[in-house]
Formats: sequence, structure tokens, C-alpha cells
Amino acid sequence: MDKNESKHSKGRLAAKKSASVVLTITATIFIVFWTVGTIVMIGEKIVGGAIMFAVLWAASVLLLLKAVQMDKLVALYKRYINTIVNQGERGIEKIAAAVGRDRNKVKKELQKMINKGYFKNTAINEQKNQIVLFHLPVQMPDVATGAAEIKACASCGAINAIHADTVSKCEFCGCYLKAEASH
Repeated sequence: MDKNESKHSKGRLAAKKSASVVLTITATIFIVFWTVGTIVMIGEKIVGGAIMFAVLWAASVLLLLKAVQMDKLVALYKRYINTIVNQGERGIEKIAAAVGRDRNKVKKELQKMINKGYFKNTAINEQKNQIVLFHLPVQMPDVATGAAEIKACASCGAINAIHADTVSKCEFCGCYLKAEASH
């Protein structure tokens, strides 16, 4: 497994969501602490301390805003993955309509997702104005006979068909998926 593959196996969206939660909790604790500290310093008439605590409070607010931004990005990326992977939409115009965003912004955001590895083996065809997925499963497991099951990835929401009683990777984000035991 190469370095790139290892990054995908951790589930990029799940990791970003976890980081967002940690940042939110940390920033909230810091905001409370720095607010109390600032009030105490003002009450004690320690101007330098009050200024320092106020600056740290402002930094904590910026940290909280970053966490909110990350959370929104995860939600947006999941909408893109749902639209492209699960609904099979490939045209930039139709993807933009489905997610309710401007087509130029959608194109930039999709290119950013491709560059960051959220879509492996994918490109934007400028002439056709659509996204192209080069890596689709060559041989899908047989869901009809019970030899496989359809599983939604917990990280990105993409629908995957995986062999029963196995652990596979989501082909879009690399997060591990486990099929339920067949009876």
C-alpha cells in the first residue's frame, strides 16, 4: 500500500468531520476560559492581562469559525458524492442544479475535491462540461444471489457493492466497509 492509498484508507471525510468536532469542542472550551479570564483581568484592573486574554479569546473564535467551515465543507462534499456517485449525475450543470450552487463554483469545488483525492481516477472533461470517473468496478459482486450486498459508505455516503462476509474499501474515499455475515 503506497502513501496515497494509506491516506484514503483512513476515510478523508470521516477524518475531516472528526477534526471539525475536536476543533469545535476545543474552541468552545477556550472561548469560555478566555471570556472568564478577560472578565477577571478587567475586574482586577490588570490591563495587560485583559488584553492578552481578549486576544486569545479572538483566536478561539477564529478556531471555532474554522471548525464550522470544515463542517460545511464535509456536508457539501457528501452532497457532491451523493449526486455524482449514487445518482449517477455527470454534467456540471445538472450537478450544480442538484446541489443548488453556481456551475462555475461547482466546477472549481469538484476540481479541488479531485486534487485533494476525494475522487480517485476522476477528471473534469472541459469540452463536455462533465465529470468523468475512470475507475468503476469491472466486476460487480452478485447482489441478487446474496453473494454480495449494497452498502453505503459511512464516510462519504457512496453506494458500494461488496462481497458478503468481507471487508472492502469504498472505491471513492477509501474508507473500510464490512459486509454483514450471510446466513
